[in-house]
Amino acid sequence: MALYQNSTAKKVAKKETKFSIGTTTEDNYVTPQVAWEYIRHIIPTQRIYEPFYCDGKSGDLLTDMGFIVYHKNEDFFKNAPKTKHPYTIVTNPPYSIMKEVLTELKKRDVPFILLVTLQKISTQYIRKIFNNGEIKICMPPRRIKFIKASTGELSNIPDCCYMCYKIPAVIHGMTFLPDETAEQKAIRVRDEKKATKKKLKNLLNAVAVARLVLIIIKNI
Repeated sequence: MALYQNSTAKKVAKKETKFSIGTTTEDNYVTPQVAWEYIRHIIPTQRIYEPFYCDGKSGDLLTDMGFIVYHKNEDFFKNAPKTKHPYTIVTNPPYSIMKEVLTELKKRDVPFILLVTLQKISTQYIRKIFNNGEIKICMPPRRIKFIKASTGELSNIPDCCYMCYKIPAVIHGMTFLPDETAEQKAIRVRDEKKATKKKLKNLLNAVAVARLVLIIIKNI
């Protein structure tokens, strides 16, 4: 799946070199399946390029939805699908290098749908990279809850939207996606319950470790 940077994190993130331009450990947030289900109907091509690998599951999810997906653990800035068929870039990019990602996307000039926080929409570099009318925004029917890759728990991150470029189905400057279907709700609830159980398990493990430490201290 794709990546997310927790821009509100107070701790110092560790630098990573996953791409030719360094990201940080705070980029490692997994996109839930329902985030892709919400935009299934507006993706204009059968082929999708999902360039940011994270745990690799994003490509599997999009493939299960019926798309032909190029999704490999490689440097986005040095690679692209070698195909004559049209494709759409669908991803949740690493926010620590968002400026560089958008600059590269504008150069490639292919349709894309990016999952981004609302704060990123108002940045100065977006105004400089794109012209008026080139970018359109789609709002999801519900707040999207990401999952932290390292723990499997839900993350409380800012509200997100879809940034669209050359997507024919999106004709307005801002489009509200259809209300959540029963199937989409079931997928969302399933994943949220799974993440909640993971958080509880992590908490119980932490409590067990704390008790063990206390026992060791008492016996010293």
